[in-house]
Amino acid sequence: MDAQQLHNLFPLVDPSLIEEVLEGNDGDVESAKEQLQMINDSYKCESAEKKEEGGDDNDSGVAQLHREFPAVPQETIEAFLSEAHGNVSDASELLKMWVETQTTAMKEEKRAARASKDLKRPGWLTADEVSLDMLMKIIGTIVDHPSEMKYRKINMRKIREMMSKSLQQSNSSHGSGDDSKIHSSYLYLQKMLLSVGFQATSDDQYLQLNDDQLNIDQLKLLHVQLQNRY
Repeated sequence: MDAQQLHNLFPLVDPSLIEEVLEGNDGDVESAKEQLQMINDSYKCESAEKKEEGGDDNDSGVAQLHREFPAVPQETIEAFLSEAHGNVSDASELLKMWVETQTTAMKEEKRAARASKDLKRPGWLTADEVSLDMLMKIIGTIVDHPSEMKYRKINMRKIREMMSKSLQQSNSSHGSGDDSKIHSSYLYLQKMLLSVGFQATSDDQYLQLNDDQLNIDQLKLLHVQLQNRY
C-alpha cells in the first residue's frame, strides 16, 4: 500500500504528512495506518466542534440551516447567519421568529381576502334581513331522509314572499325593502338548489327534487353554507 492509497483512506490528512508518517515508520504501512487514523479522527473532531460553535465554516452553517428551514430562500438564510455573526444556533432562533411572522402575515392576508370576497359577493341577504330557517329544515330533512316525499318540493314563491316580508319588516322605519336585493338573493338560492338536483316545474312555482340528478354531497354542502350564513 503506497502513500496515494493511504490518502484515499484518510482524505482529511495532507498527502505530505502521510508521506512523513510513512517514512517515520520505515515504510511499515500498518503502523502508519494506526497513526494516520488518530490524526484523521482528530481532524473530524475539530470539524464537528466548529459546526457546533457555529460559524467558522459559513457554507456548512448555511447548509445546516437550509436543512432546518427548507422553504426559506438561501439568501435569507445567509442574511440571518450574517446577522448572527456566523452563529448557527442564534441564526436558527432568528429564522424561527421570521418564519412565524411570515406565517401569521400570510394567514392575515388570506383572512382579509376572504372577507373582501364575501363583501363583494352579490345575492345574499344578511341574517338580520331574512331568516331561512324553514328552508334549512327542508334541506336538512332531505339530507337525512332523501326518500321523504313531503320534502321533495320547495315552493319558491313562498320562499320569495318570506324574503320580501322579512326584509320589509327589518326596513320598516326606512320604507319598503330593496326588491333588487331580494331578487338577487332569490336567484342565487334558486341556482344553488338547481345545482344539487332540483328542477323547476312548468309553472316555476316549485322546485322538484329529481332522484336522477340528486347530488347528496352538494346538498349537504349547501345545508352547511346556509347554517353558517344564517
